Amino acid sequence: DLQGYTSLSERVGPERSAELINQYYGLVEQVVEEHGGVIDKFIGDGAMIVFGAGKQRIDEAAHALACARTLIDRIGSWAREVSGESTPLSARVGLHYGPVQISALGGSHLQVTAMGDTVNVASRLEQMTRIHGAVIAASTAVIESARAVGRADLVEGFRSLPDQAIRGRAEPMTLWLLPA
Repeated sequence: DLQGYTSLSERVGPERSAELINQYYGLVEQVVEEHGGVIDKFIGDGAMIVFGAGKQRIDEAAHALACARTLIDRIGSWAREVSGESTPLSARVGLHYGPVQISALGGSHLQVTAMGDTVNVASRLEQMTRIHGAVIAASTAVIESARAVGRADLVEGFRSLPDQAIRGRAEPMTLWLLPA
């Protein structure tokens, strides 16, 4: 999610907003491709990204975490370049690791998308970045998977918050946060 874009687009108008969102989409596409992910869809100023679609590798969570960290850095650099717009832009990422169902949904407006609890939790984690002043919120499944494949370096700087209620879920989860 690109935090600050709604306020910015209100002030700069539709033409400049479209120009900025296209730059942002291009940046996201580049970073996701570098890390082996697939963009499921862009949703306004956010993107749903999937790793491991069509192939199962044990290091997909590490790839997702590396991608998230790169996105935060590159979007931060890009945002500083366009900071003449006077609204600070920043990225926020929610990460969860687990099975998803790839399904064709809809009737005349058919779309193929990833769905399931893993997708829902990732979305809720992204929302929790705002509450906790973080740029990345990840589940224990992501953190443990990255460590299991020897990528503890990707976890540096994260702090854990145990037993966090996740909207719509019965059981609380440990939340891993990378502060803003």
